[in-house]
Amino acid sequence: MKKRKIITIVLAATILILGGLSLWFFGRENKVPRTFPETPSKKIEKQLQKAALNTWGHEFYWTKLNEDGSLNDGGARYYGIYGDCIAVFESTMLCWVETKQVADSEFTHSSSFVIWIYHDGEFCTIEEAWEQGLLTKEQVALMAEYHEKAVEYIWEYYQAQLPE
Repeated sequence: MKKRKIITIVLAATILILGGLSLWFFGRENKVPRTFPETPSKKIEKQLQKAALNTWGHEFYWTKLNEDGSLNDGGARYYGIYGDCIAVFESTMLCWVETKQVADSEFTHSSSFVIWIYHDGEFCTIEEAWEQGLLTKEQVALMAEYHEKAVEYIWEYYQAQLPE
């Protein structure tokens, strides 16, 4: 009887440990937004806004759809979670088409831009994050794919606003 009880306890402990490890491991997966524009969860937004305020003295203003379906553009774009990094796109006021090459992936936008990577309470650029080993080639490729979808969405949105 004691042997059966010990085996049951060991089996239950093993299942709990494996469950905990899988939650930890899979909880760090990439969480690329499925739609555009998407804003971060309240928890993520709080972290980003606090860091932005500490770093630059202002918070992010998000690109989003208003209740009437109009696009509130010109703000930062939430690009999702990549491992333990969070990506945020911001365009600048410099008007030229810019292309950035990072880890075999290409990011192009109609003005100068920065893709900020938030990691451990601080921001760095996507280029710096790649050089520091914070992002994998696959994560950068996922980000580039999302970036292309975001650019395409905005282009199509504004094309639909033109009079026929």
